[in-house]
This record gives sequence, structure tokens and C-alpha cells, in this order.
Amino acid sequence: MDVKIYTQNQSIFSSSHSFIFRYFEYILLFLVAATGLLCSAFALSNNAGLPGNDHYRQVVGYEAKKSDFDKYVKITGDKKIGSTLNFEIGLDLKKGRYVMEMGDGRRMILTAPSFPYTYNTKGEYTLELKEIQRGLIVLIGDKKLKIKD
Repeated sequence: MDVKIYTQNQSIFSSSHSFIFRYFEYILLFLVAATGLLCSAFALSNNAGLPGNDHYRQVVGYEAKKSDFDKYVKITGDKKIGSTLNFEIGLDLKKGRYVMEMGDGRRMILTAPSFPYTYNTKGEYTLELKEIQRGLIVLIGDKKLKIKD
């Protein structure tokens, strides 16, 4: 028995299509990388030309130039281990949604104008007051708090 292998020499695509199919994976990778670079550049920009950004700060790479923490938060009490500190919030909690990062891994969602808090270990804690704007958390201000023995 004589077996012959038949291969078709004709392509159904023209030469311009064969270039695209030959390098499809590389072209797709380039498009994905270019889109990622453009999106990153947009996210890191200040978006100054976009409408509606007058009252909202950019979250990515944002650092507060001047901390407004002391303007809105008053801390009273003995700053020692196990002592209760009282935090008084000077913001209208009905007009906005606010969060306080306590510096020890706990996050307080502010629903009342004041709340007590106790630190169980000594150290320096960075407190951060943040506002939730358009689904993003934006830093209002921060403060270092030193808890002693």
C-alpha cells in the first residue's frame, strides 16, 4: 500500500493577514502594555483638566501638604498605656462619611461626634483622618501620637 501525504500550499488569507496572525501574540501584548502605561499615567496625574475635580483630591500618590487633623479632631485624656483617650470630631458627620485610622491596625468609621479609645502598648502611632469621596478614601490629615508607659 502506497501512502501519500497531501498538504495544501494555498493560503486562504493574503500576505497582510499572515503577518497579523504570525505576530498576533506580540501585537496583543504590546496593546495590553500600552493600555496599562496610559492608564497608569492618567491615574498618577492630577486630573486638573477634568470637570468636577475641584473639590476632590487624587488618592494615588497623594500626601497632605498641611495636616488638618488638629483642626477637626481634639484628643483629651492621659496618653499612657491602658488609659482611655477621648476623641472629639469637629466635622458634620451627616454631610460626609469619615474614617479614622488609629495607627494600630484598627479603623473607626465615625458615626458619632466623640468616641473613647484605649491603646494597650506603648509606641508612636500615626492617626489618620480620612473622608470617603466618590467611593475613594481621601486623607484629610494625620498626626503622630506617642503613648507612654
